[in-house]
Amino acid sequence: MPTARSDSPRRDAPAWGLAELEALASGYMRSRVFLTAVELGVFGQLGDRPRTAAEIAPLLDVDARALDVLLDALCAMGLLDRSGEGVGAPEGLAELLDPASPSYRGGAFAHLSRGWSLWSDLTEVVRSGCAGPGQWSAEARRDLALAMQHHAREAAEKVARVIDCTGSNRMLDLGGGPGAFAIAFARWHPALDIVLLDRDEVALEIAREGIAEAGLEGRIELGRADFLDDDLRGDYDLVFLSAVLCLCGEEAGAGLIERVSGAVRQGGRVVIREFLLADDGIPSESAALFAVNMLVGTPEGRVHRERDVRQWLERAGFEAVHRLPVAPLPLLVGTMTRGTTAG
Repeated sequence: MPTARSDSPRRDAPAWGLAELEALASGYMRSRVFLTAVELGVFGQLGDRPRTAAEIAPLLDVDARALDVLLDALCAMGLLDRSGEGVGAPEGLAELLDPASPSYRGGAFAHLSRGWSLWSDLTEVVRSGCAGPGQWSAEARRDLALAMQHHAREAAEKVARVIDCTGSNRMLDLGGGPGAFAIAFARWHPALDIVLLDRDEVALEIAREGIAEAGLEGRIELGRADFLDDDLRGDYDLVFLSAVLCLCGEEAGAGLIERVSGAVRQGGRVVIREFLLADDGIPSESAALFAVNMLVGTPEGRVHRERDVRQWLERAGFEAVHRLPVAPLPLLVGTMTRGTTAG
């Protein structure tokens, strides 16, 4: 998932010649070699000494000759080191890609690998305008939740610090998935009790594990709800949405903000963390590619323009809407001034 700034125009466009176009067109080769190694579990079998393809192949139930070709490519790309006939992982890389490591981040790459087939359908999606995956397996949903968790961990502490929660007691983390933001807010703001709602039980299970590990079971309540359809009425001081509006088309996005307004007390706030397109100009590459990811992976998802989200907030009764430029994604903050509604 792209994570760079989403709203600044690209000013350093490369000069495109034949060589640059060929490099662009063949870029899938490098990513496919890496993702295949992730899918097969190569990095988890390297151990503490160089190993040969003949040693690793039976552990992965793959062909030794074909694996040797793959290992050579990984070495050529700098992802593995070769020592004699054996290969090993460079320092630091094994910790990220070995499932036995506490620093394992392979769930994010497994999710990207699952997106390969969706992106392969991009040509037909653009022709037809129809997209969206079918039913995802529990394993695929877990990989997605882990990817969300891995990306959110780096940003969650920063977001929790920048939002002033003085005088706030109740927070709703809507579509909070694996719970990284809820945990960060609870740690940074000891007076804040949090309700995390998500529609995916696999993500909620990961959140439950993280909350227990952090010792925050008494302060973060988990609930399963479809935030696009279910009742959201409440009396929260703060409602937080991260990467939720990108799942919605324009009508559904505006409707969701209107329903969120029914969950915010008078004087309470909503905080939205999203890729946002600038009102004019060329979008950043990261935002544009994320929009394509929503195109191939969801029925209506997209990256919205900032002016549209501001209008939805203002129509729903939020005032003093302002932007906090918190990297890698900006925050839009609004204060409820008309009291709770029926949603």
